Amino acid sequence: MRLMSKRKLSETVGWSESGGRRWINYFNDYIPHIKKGNSVLYNESSINVLKIIKQLSESGLTQKEIHHLIREKGIPKDISEISQITKNVNSNLNDIPLSRDIMIPFLQVISDKKSYTSSYINEELTKIFKLTEEQRTRSYENSKDSIFITRIRQVRYGLKKSNYIEEISQSIYQITQSGLSLLNDNQNEIQEEIEDMEIVKDPFEVMTEQFNDIRKELAK
Repeated sequence: MRLMSKRKLSETVGWSESGGRRWINYFNDYIPHIKKGNSVLYNESSINVLKIIKQLSESGLTQKEIHHLIREKGIPKDISEISQITKNVNSNLNDIPLSRDIMIPFLQVISDKKSYTSSYINEELTKIFKLTEEQRTRSYENSKDSIFITRIRQVRYGLKKSNYIEEISQSIYQITQSGLSLLNDNQNEIQEEIEDMEIVKDPFEVMTEQFNDIRKELAK
């Protein structure tokens, strides 16, 4: 059995070492691996799983959305299953901006260095993306949470955690100098930073996932 390092696994599926490492770490529980001493090695099965995750990513799904799909339904078996999954998800979610698409507009809304409430920012983003009332209020399955507002909250948490915005009082935000600098970066640098921020997990989301897992276990 051919074994390989995390770097080699990343290269094999067409990701850079740093980019692949982030995805491998995030989906560690689902990617087959072998521990040898202090080393973690991967095989052909690992390649197949990571390629599927990469295809889901390239369809426009975020890491969180892919993780939720895999956790609920398992790893897709082939291209046709991937296509069906992304078709179903995209029909319900992708006419609503993804978290990665909201990050820069969020900063642009508050780029004048003034402080703004979260509700004002939400309304401005709704206008920027020209969302209908149905799109703005559409919720996740079995949940009352608005998909759009949830994604804005995830973005807000990531921007705050990365020091691009600061919460100067409850639910009132202001851009930082780092946030202004990010807006002036080139597109490649901005894209790399967005990918880094996508792996920051909202603690509310973590608690919700754990609560749902506990409910399922109790139901069994």
